[in-house]
Amino acid sequence: PRSTLFPYTTLFRSPVSTVLEGVRSGQSRCGVGFSRAVDECEAVEEARVASAEALDGAGIDAVLVFATAGYDQDAIAVQLATQLPPGTPVIGCSGEGVICHGVSSEQANALVLVAFSSDSLRFVPVFSEGLSGDEERCGVELAEQVSGLPDAQVLLLFPDGLAGNVSKLFPALDAGCPNVEILGGTAGDMLAFNKTFQYADGRALSNAVCGLVICGPVDVTTQVNHGCRPVGREMTVTESDGRLVGTMDDRPAWEVMQDYVGNRPRFDAMDSAHFALGRRVEVPSGVDYGDYIIRMPLGVNLETGEVMFPGGLEQGTVVRLTRRDPTRITESVVRASCALRESAPNAFVVLQFDCAGRGGLLFGDRTTASIAQPVQDAFDDCPVVGLHTFGEIASLGGATEFHNYTVVLVALSEGE
Repeated sequence: PRSTLFPYTTLFRSPVSTVLEGVRSGQSRCGVGFSRAVDECEAVEEARVASAEALDGAGIDAVLVFATAGYDQDAIAVQLATQLPPGTPVIGCSGEGVICHGVSSEQANALVLVAFSSDSLRFVPVFSEGLSGDEERCGVELAEQVSGLPDAQVLLLFPDGLAGNVSKLFPALDAGCPNVEILGGTAGDMLAFNKTFQYADGRALSNAVCGLVICGPVDVTTQVNHGCRPVGREMTVTESDGRLVGTMDDRPAWEVMQDYVGNRPRFDAMDSAHFALGRRVEVPSGVDYGDYIIRMPLGVNLETGEVMFPGGLEQGTVVRLTRRDPTRITESVVRASCALRESAPNAFVVLQFDCAGRGGLLFGDRTTASIAQPVQDAFDDCPVVGLHTFGEIASLGGATEFHNYTVVLVALSEGE
């Protein structure tokens, strides 16, 4: 059945209130709990109990948490600190939606909790505050924290999805942690583009970046791709501070972009889909990605015509307008899932970081069948959990990159 798209686009697995999953691979396992309870205390409790039951008595060494923005985020942080064993590392963020057990949940209240337990791996939380305008410093601070761990293998990274130019984090991280795989996604909200939250240090932070370092014998396998296609002619960014693009081809950026779809009285969530730009990138031969890294706008100054791209577009960059292609997206998810399963048959968890613009905004009630179910079908004996992000993080051609309208699949397996 995995040789065709039809099983994934016609079958739907209804969400349940709580998902129990526990998979052991060698000495490591993970338990996953999911809740759609509206009350923060009840949601954390339901997910925590489910994840603990899946671990079957094993101790919790670290927790990843993703929650939608309908919750009081400070209350989520308080409940996590209250209900988990003292000293448990807790890292995560808010998102436009969460993914669990092949189901995409983008309602205002949905929470997924991933509890790790391992006899061989260590989990170390890291974070830095004051991201906006000080991204290089944050990158250096994180690199110092990670490089102090001699057996660090993976950094799962979750920056604020609206504050700062996330791409500016990566030069310091790549230089300071050259042997660490950096993967993850940026925090989101309910497409309000207002405020996002990062869970670290027992708090719900904003304008920050947090991460979970996995140390020890772990194998990490990834797949990264998108389903966008370029349209129109190439343009040059002629004025930009790296995050706010002022002009393209010496015209206000907002004016240029409206040439393709007509005048807009304001900027809304659908404009993020209509006005994505592609920056050409060289990828290794055989990598299933495409010729462009996608940059998604998340705001516009209607007076100046400046357009905000949190992923960054530097002055002089040559870009093309791009369009999401629903068929290409689903086909690429199927290919990536099957390739990942072949490369990581013994994974104990698969993390799925999928752009908010590839969820209900594009697929509506077909989101689960189109992008979430194919991954879980490929890993029918392993939990798949994740987040709808405002941007995705994964290496491409040897350097860590910030992506939009992309899926990043991460399989973690017991290493030697």
